[in-house]
Formats: sequence, structure tokens, C-alpha cells
Amino acid sequence: MDDEDDMDNKDDMENEDDMDNKDDMENEDDMENEDDMDSKDDMDKDMDDDDDDDDMEEQQEHCAAGSYVNEANECEECPENTWSEEGASSCNQCPDDKVSHAGSASEDHCYDEMFMPDSDAEYKIQKADGAASDWYLTSDSERRNKNSGYVHVHPSSGDAREELWGIEKTQFKKQDCYKIKSLHGAQEGRLLVVHGTSTDDGDGRVLVHKTPFNRDDDECWMFEAVMQDGELFHRLVKATGRHQGKYMVAINEHDSDEEWMWADVTDREDAMDHTLWRIIVSN
Repeated sequence: MDDEDDMDNKDDMENEDDMDNKDDMENEDDMENEDDMDSKDDMDKDMDDDDDDDDMEEQQEHCAAGSYVNEANECEECPENTWSEEGASSCNQCPDDKVSHAGSASEDHCYDEMFMPDSDAEYKIQKADGAASDWYLTSDSERRNKNSGYVHVHPSSGDAREELWGIEKTQFKKQDCYKIKSLHGAQEGRLLVVHGTSTDDGDGRVLVHKTPFNRDDDECWMFEAVMQDGELFHRLVKATGRHQGKYMVAINEHDSDEEWMWADVTDREDAMDHTLWRIIVSN
């Protein structure tokens, strides 16, 4: 009987061991399954992160110059006074208090809002739009009287001495303005002005006149900077005096010379698309 009891106890112990072993194996399998699931989750997370990185890189590659990738991973236009290159994640500030239009695509698109001339430089003033595009402003024009002459634009290589101008920043009654002076030829030393001479449409005819003159306000101009397609232009506007607020244009042809257009000032709406000029420092 004791032997039988011993055998029964031994069987019970073996069965218990078997069950324990089975439980251990199942626990090990569960742990391995959990590890596998954790590993899979980690891999999925890594893949998601990689996808996000790829999406960001792809978005950056597709964001054009002048824009950047914002926090929502979308392309957004750079604000005024900043710029960016293609694929940028942020916009760069324009240097030295310069300004720019929204969406500027290069540091070259930052410019000085206030024109700062070199008083010792010689400048060419070239038409940049309209029928007289690329023609140069010259003081070699018709004589008006002993004190003044007309000015006009004409097609040329830009080498004529009468096409060279001096520009000086000054003030009139504490208001900043500029004086523009013919530097060579028969009108040397005379200033660009607008007096009472007008066209049938009310445009003021631009002259060069001897200085000093009893109407200093007629000699004052302002330069409005315009950045367009990556190039800096200026509008020349009468700052004070007669025809104040009108823009210099070249739209009225000479009666007998098709390669001669008068320099006039106007505020006519139909002429406002022809107000851009290049201010070029002569070499």
C-alpha cells in the first residue's frame, strides 16, 4: 500500500511538473508574442515617423522659392520684408532695414525703399515700359527759351553725354525730395522741372531750367521704388509745386519724329501703366 501511495504521489508530482512546465511555456510564448507585438508596434511607429519625414522632405521640395513649410506641413507665402529659396522651412529677414514684397524668392529682391543717390555719381534714366521702353532720357532736345529747354526720350546706346544726370537728395520746407540735374551739353547745370506748359490732355511738359529759380518747389521730385519680376524700378513723381503728384511718363510722340517721345508728367488713369524707369549708375 505504501508503494502504491508513493507511486500515486510521484504521478501527481509529475503531473504537477508537467502542468508547471506547460504554464511556463505558455507564459514564455505570451511574453514572446508581446515582445513581437511591441517590436511590430515600434517598427510601425518608426515607419510612420519615416513617412512623416518623407512627407516633410517632399513638401519642402515642392514649396517654391518665396514660400516655406509651416507647422501644418503646408506651403505658406513668406511675408513682406522676408525672402526664401526653394524648399525652405523658414523665411529669411531682409538685411539692413531693406524691404521686400510678400513671396520674395531671393535676397536680391530686398531693396531700399528710400532712394539713396551718390552725389558724385552720373546716372542714366531709362524708360522701362510702354512704347518707349529702353529709351533714354536726354536733355539734347528743343530749346524752349533762353532759360529752359525740353527733354525727351529716344532710342540710343546710352553713351551720349546729354543722357547723363546728377541726382541730389535735398529738402523743401522740411520735406525730403530730389533734384535732378543735366550734367553735360548745352543744358549743363540745369534742373529737371515742370512749369505751366501742358498738353491738350493736361499733362505737364518736363523741362530743364536754369537754377537758382524763384520757384524752388518746381525743382523737387520723389522716387517711388517698385520691385517687379526681380528687377528694381522707380517711378518719378512731382513732389511739390506745379503738377504736384503727377508721374513722369513718355507717351506723347513728337509731331515729326517717331523716335522722339516727350517727357511729361500725368495723373491720367490710362497712363498709369507706363510710369516705370530704370535709374542706372553710369560706368
